Amino acid sequence: MKLTKRILSIVVIAQLVLAFNLLHAQEYQGYSSAEIARLNTAKSADYLTVDEKEVVLVLNMIRSNGAKFWDKMAEPYIAKHDEIKPSRYTSSLERDLRNAPNLPILSPNKTLHKVANKHAVASGREGLLGHKSPAGTFEQRLKPLTRDFNYLLENCDYGSSKAMDIIMNLMIDEGIPDVGHRKNILHEQIDAAGIAIAPHKTYSHTCVQVFGKLRE
Repeated sequence: MKLTKRILSIVVIAQLVLAFNLLHAQEYQGYSSAEIARLNTAKSADYLTVDEKEVVLVLNMIRSNGAKFWDKMAEPYIAKHDEIKPSRYTSSLERDLRNAPNLPILSPNKTLHKVANKHAVASGREGLLGHKSPAGTFEQRLKPLTRDFNYLLENCDYGSSKAMDIIMNLMIDEGIPDVGHRKNILHEQIDAAGIAIAPHKTYSHTCVQVFGKLRE
C-alpha cells in the first residue's frame, strides 16, 4: 500500500511538472515545452514561490538565447505596453540582446535566496529603495558569501510581483545610464541566482535578485 501511494505521488508530481511546462510553453509563444523544461531550473526549488521560480525561468530564457528573447518576448511586450516609449534604452536593449552570446543558465541557490529575501523583506517593510536596508548594506550582506561565491551582484526592482514585468523593467533599465541591472543579468561569469519577491510599503512589491558564481 505504501509503495503504491509513493508511486502515485511520483506520478502526480511528474504530471504537475509536465502541466507546468506545457502551460508556460503556451504562455511563452515560440518556446517549446522541451525548452521550457530545460530552462526551468527552479521548478523543484520548494523554498521559492511560483513567481520567484518564473523569474529564474525568464532570466534563463534571456541568457540561453538573447536574440530569440527579443523577437519572441521583449519586442512584443514593449509593443503591448503603451507606457514604454521608444528610447535609447529600448534600442540598446535590442542591440545587446541580439549581440549577446549564449550564456550559462542559472540555477537557483538557497543561500543566495536567503540573502535576497532578508533584504527584500526589510526594505519592503520600511518602504526603502536601493541596496541598503535594516538587513545591512550591500557589502555587509554579501561579503560573508565571498568564501563560496565569486562575482556577487544584486538587482532590486520595484512595483510588480510578475516575472515579465520585473525582468523587462530591469532589462530596459530606463534612467540608469550604464544599464547596470541589464549588465548584471547578462554577466558572463554567473551561474547561480537567489530570487525573492516581497510586499513593499511604497511600491506594492519588490524583487531582489542576488547573482554569483559558485567557487569550485
